[in-house]
Amino acid sequence: MQPLKTEIRSGPLALSVEMIGTTTTLSLLGELDLATVGALDAVFEECLAERAEAVILDLSALEFIDSTGIVSLVTMSDRLGGDALLRIVPSRFEAVTRVFELVGLEKSLPFLEARSGPGFDH
Repeated sequence: MQPLKTEIRSGPLALSVEMIGTTTTLSLLGELDLATVGALDAVFEECLAERAEAVILDLSALEFIDSTGIVSLVTMSDRLGGDALLRIVPSRFEAVTRVFELVGLEKSLPFLEARSGPGFDH
C-alpha cells in the first residue's frame, strides 16, 4: 500500500499529512497559534472522517505554540481517547516543551519518547 502524503501551508505553519493504512501522521513545522490552529483542526476532522485508528502528531519541528494550540491538542487527545490511538512526538525546541511543562500537560498527553529535563523524565 502506497502512503498518501499531503503538504499544507497556513502562514507560519507547515503541516504534512501522511496516511499509511489506518495510521495518519501529522507533522508540524513552525508555529501553532491562533492564526494557524484552524488548519490543524481541519486536518484532524478529516482524520476522524477517514476513521483513522492511530494518529501520530509529530511536533519535533514545532517552534512555537500558544494557548489555542494547546487547547487544540487537548481536544484531539480527548476526542481520540476511546476509539483511536493518539501519540505525540515532542518538540525539540525548549520554548515549546516549556509550555507543556508550565501547564502540566507533559505527563497527561500521550508523548511517544522520553525527553530530558524537568517534567519529561518518565
